[in-house]
Amino acid sequence: MTKVLDVQEKIKQALDRMGWSQRRFAEVLFYEITDDEADDSEEQIDKFYQKVKKSLQRPTTSTELLESYFVILTKQADYKKAHLVHETSARLDFVDQSILKAVSLVGKDLLKQMDLAEREAEDL
Repeated sequence: MTKVLDVQEKIKQALDRMGWSQRRFAEVLFYEITDDEADDSEEQIDKFYQKVKKSLQRPTTSTELLESYFVILTKQADYKKAHLVHETSARLDFVDQSILKAVSLVGKDLLKQMDLAEREAEDL
């Protein structure tokens, strides 16, 4: 899968976990990207929505554009509420390997517990 398709899929999965439609995402993007004096009529927002919708489908969309959309998405409160974590790279070569392994195991255990809790909640 190409980088563009990966980022498109990452955005779509995050929107799904957040319970957001592409239209809602487009509205948030519109207000984040445009300045305060921009025409924010329904017509302009709808045009922007169509642009965002196409950018999430076309394999020719700029990776940089999609990444900028994703960064805005990660700053939303619903993103954090959905227990989504934005991956960032960090220099870890100065940390002892045993600590890294322990942190990794704890993280995996937490993810398993979260998945189990979600499944139990769905069964209710």
